[in-house]
Amino acid sequence: MRGDCVGDIAQVFIILAYLAIALISVTVPTYAISVSYIGREAARTSEIIKKRREELKDKLAELTSKESPKTKELKGEIKRYEERIEEAKANLSFLSVKGAVGYPLLLFSLALTFSVLGTCIPVSQNTEMFLLFGIIFVGLGLACLGRTLISVERVALNPPSPKFEIEFESGTTVEKIGVGKRKEISLIFTNVGEDLAENVRLIMFFPPEFDVIEKKSYDIFKQTGDVRYPNYNAVHYDLFLPACVYVNDAPMFEVSLIAPRRARKYEIPVYIDARNMGRSEHRLVIEVVEEKR
Repeated sequence: MRGDCVGDIAQVFIILAYLAIALISVTVPTYAISVSYIGREAARTSEIIKKRREELKDKLAELTSKESPKTKELKGEIKRYEERIEEAKANLSFLSVKGAVGYPLLLFSLALTFSVLGTCIPVSQNTEMFLLFGIIFVGLGLACLGRTLISVERVALNPPSPKFEIEFESGTTVEKIGVGKRKEISLIFTNVGEDLAENVRLIMFFPPEFDVIEKKSYDIFKQTGDVRYPNYNAVHYDLFLPACVYVNDAPMFEVSLIAPRRARKYEIPVYIDARNMGRSEHRLVIEVVEEKR
């Protein structure tokens, strides 16, 4: 009985050792095949981090200004920028030589070491510990290698393309308007992607409580029938048609409207269409407030 147990554990260690050797043998060739994609993604991620830091610096400067009336909204924007920077840093760590090759090789080598040691010592409580560590190191190595491969796949399947961010002129995604007041709201939408955008169209959906004033710069379409936003007023704005919006371009768009007579927050869905991008969806908020007398 004891001999069967020893044999079974030895077989498990041998299988684990072969698995670790196989993973070691595929890690370097996998990196060699995908190194061009990794380099491009690493450069792109570094640029994103740099851009986010600059934007965060601007937001912090605006927050510390005594003239800033939107402290709460700006703090929310700053928190989002910080989260994006941390996410980009985490992605970048898996795209370096250390993250893409070093960590997986180290972890698979440790798994192999524990597997070999497990076959060389008598069966005891330590044997189970060696087996556990071997399995853990294989799992961690697979996680590191998988994270890198997922990043490579994302780059390979998603070539450089335009990408838009939209906010109000104040620099936030929230705008305040007095109850029943007429106001020209200004929006800035920036191409933060890696390629120019062709034939750009911006579509904003205002709830039926808003009165959108007609202007020559945009068209208004009432949403009727089986649509996503029934009874909303859809404002269509064709940007520089048929020219292009280049990377870092930040055109401004103005809409004239009269706020509802009920004080609350209204979500404004926004679509941005481009021929070489498809459609991206965004959300803005207009907060209708009672004005102090």
